[in-house]
Amino acid sequence: MAYRKRASTEWILTRWVMACVDFRATPDDAEWIKTGLNCGKDTLRHYRLGERRIRSDVPNSVLDRLDGRFPGTAAMLRGPMAQILMRRELAPGGLRVAIRQLSDPYRTCLLALGYGADRSEIDPAVRLETALDYLLRYSAFETLEAIVFMLAWCDEIGDEIAWTTICGRYRKALPNMLFEGIPEHHHPLLDAIDDYARTIEFRYARRVRSKQSWRTAVPKARKIRKQGAIEAQHDWEALPRDFTLRINPQAKDVDR
Repeated sequence: MAYRKRASTEWILTRWVMACVDFRATPDDAEWIKTGLNCGKDTLRHYRLGERRIRSDVPNSVLDRLDGRFPGTAAMLRGPMAQILMRRELAPGGLRVAIRQLSDPYRTCLLALGYGADRSEIDPAVRLETALDYLLRYSAFETLEAIVFMLAWCDEIGDEIAWTTICGRYRKALPNMLFEGIPEHHHPLLDAIDDYARTIEFRYARRVRSKQSWRTAVPKARKIRKQGAIEAQHDWEALPRDFTLRINPQAKDVDR
């Protein structure tokens, strides 16, 4: 199924990239961004506001220069999750390979449910709702990655029921995930996931819409904090590991 490109998502993801870069930047890095990135002051401001996109589909771009200074940055936009969110086609078999390269427990759960799996890997005893409740306990980058891959698989096969279930459980878990510490500089990624979840088009030409936003979960997260719960911090900043482009364009696996 062909994804429709939407520039607005590219702008949202540009805001995400710049927020992560600014978070990682030392004073020397900040000076390099101003003088060594070869971008005007207004251009940088537009990038940070999400009013202009950083191109991920051209070589020797701003993205590549940022990646030279902040390893892993290019894969944030060129990796499979961002490509899905921007409605771009992955390489043949790319979604299947991306799912299989998740770490456990994400990989095991998704394969057991049939996402990217061979028939022998599917476990009928594993229920979608139970698996989602288990995975969504983890406030980690790979949790969001797994959710996007699952939605993309539902989009590919036209499974509206599973898509609706995934979105519902994800939104229900967001207050706890925000409480446990999704860093603010990763919040634009949540905007991009919302945008994708609202506009998936299924093969039978029905558009499913939702006006819900992750921001509605913020007051609930604050309430959890006031009740004295203990935050379970996870590592969100291992960018070279988390954002490494792991898709092999020559992979021979094919989506079912």
